[in-house]
Amino acid sequence: MNPFELKQDLSVNQGPFTLTLSDGRTFTVEHTDYILISPSRKHASFYPREGGLRMLDVRQITSIESAQSKAK
Repeated sequence: MNPFELKQDLSVNQGPFTLTLSDGRTFTVEHTDYILISPSRKHASFYPREGGLRMLDVRQITSIESAQSKAK
């Protein structure tokens, strides 16, 4: 996913949502307040449910799925 697609998806979806990575790992982000994109737009950092801080390469994110669409 490119950083512009990520920003667009985050502007539409307030959360919670699931990030899926190219290696199949998934992470739930409770709200857009808990994720940010670096000024270089190469990395995204977020606070996962289980605590801590995660930093991802934006290019590894393959999809963003809202919890509302999963529940349907």
